[in-house]
Amino acid sequence: MEGSPVAVIGGRVRKVGVPYAMPADTDEINRLDFQHYMLRFALQGNYAAPVTRPASILDVGTGTGRWAREVALEFPAAKITAVDITPPPADEPAAPGALNLRPPNYTFAAANVLEGLPFPDASFDFVHMRLLYLAIPHDRWPSVVSELVRVARPGGWVESLEGGLAAHEGPMMALMQRHHDGGGSAEWRRGSWRPRRADGIGDRRAICADHGRTARGAGGAG
Repeated sequence: MEGSPVAVIGGRVRKVGVPYAMPADTDEINRLDFQHYMLRFALQGNYAAPVTRPASILDVGTGTGRWAREVALEFPAAKITAVDITPPPADEPAAPGALNLRPPNYTFAAANVLEGLPFPDASFDFVHMRLLYLAIPHDRWPSVVSELVRVARPGGWVESLEGGLAAHEGPMMALMQRHHDGGGSAEWRRGSWRPRRADGIGDRRAICADHGRTARGAGGAG
């Protein structure tokens, strides 16, 4: 596995040097793909934002890359860029003659959103990120959201779908909840964040999908 060093901890392969609480092995890949199908069923599609003819789409924290590849097939005229700290399985070197699962309009770039996205301002019509609440420390969320908005084009959309952790589910869930909450400002704690206008973003738009409900913010009309 390339991109980020790993170590075997508790019998599971985990990334080292990044604040990501979940493993990075085959079982986790299968879980992420299953999660993708559940979300696609819940949303009745791959996104909630009303995008129609995007020219460029960015998927931040792409994981297995399945969302980005499906969206690439849905919008064959658009350029789809997926970023994560390690490449998805489909982007790793394949054996000769193996099936290439990557659509021609799909590309992967290694990047860590906590260190900034390697793209100029206003590069994408649609910026997508979901379920990174166990990878982004609570005090970094304002800068991460600002970075997503920075690379969105005026009139484009930023979609972040995040959830919370179940309460009273045992010591491990409590530990993960403390990691997520971080003891910081209440407005960034579980379930309390809502999209809001940021200075200097013009008419860019943001959408937050939370358990099937959507809220529009950051200015602009539909």
